Amino acid sequence: MAYSRFCILLLISLSIFLFSCDKKIKVIARNYKDGSPKEIRYFNNENDSKQKINITYVDGVGVLNVPASFYQELYYDNAVLQTRGQYLKGYSSGLWEYFNKNGSQQAKCYYKNGKTVDTVYCFDSIGRMQRHMIEIDTTKKLWNYYTYYPNGKLKEHTYIHITGDDSGFLYDGPDTAWFDNGNPIYKVKFKNDTLIGIAYTFSKNGDSLKYVTYRKGDIGFPYKQWLENGLILYGNYIDKSEKEVLWQWFDKSAKEIKREIQKKDNHSQFIPPS
Repeated sequence: MAYSRFCILLLISLSIFLFSCDKKIKVIARNYKDGSPKEIRYFNNENDSKQKINITYVDGVGVLNVPASFYQELYYDNAVLQTRGQYLKGYSSGLWEYFNKNGSQQAKCYYKNGKTVDTVYCFDSIGRMQRHMIEIDTTKKLWNYYTYYPNGKLKEHTYIHITGDDSGFLYDGPDTAWFDNGNPIYKVKFKNDTLIGIAYTFSKNGDSLKYVTYRKGDIGFPYKQWLENGLILYGNYIDKSEKEVLWQWFDKSAKEIKREIQKKDNHSQFIPPS
């Protein structure tokens, strides 16, 4: 549904622009030394076209110094289109598209009042999908986030919370990553960028390697790891005080090979034995 909405809005945006090009005021704002255009602006009215406009960038998004509206095209020095999109009353709005110097698409996304909304697509240098973001909750700034291998297979799916500060975003929800053969690498869960619950990791052939219980980012229990020597390491608290952990090694027939008890003081964490 989100993809269909994106395609419909894209067609509407382009149709409106192409239909009304002859009514717009074209201004070449910047040129290269050879005279070829570097930036072209298309205004809807003469008042906006005569304003002294400066563009600053906040988190990579253009914002004007005046509440003007126009459609912008930026070009590389080889005359290939670099960027196109519109400013509405001083803010990046609607569909924006970005291209590589070879003409392949680099990214496309939507803005509203200078903020990224709805859907974001990012591509590699030859136009293959690399990343894809879909907005889930505008108020909470929660997004679905996908990354892809060059062969088109899904690499990771997670949930991120856009923070608007220097950190950019926080992981906030289930996170699963896959090998390029489609088998999972891990399955974990975050809350406010902190690991919680049980985290599972796997080998490329699909075998389980480890599961770990996390509490506020720290290793909790039970803990289970499939070791390279064929043994299975299992750990759990001895009692409810959680001051001691019993580590046990089992062979493939579930026979206990050895055990050891690890104690914890007030300033340390339990660390799985090597």
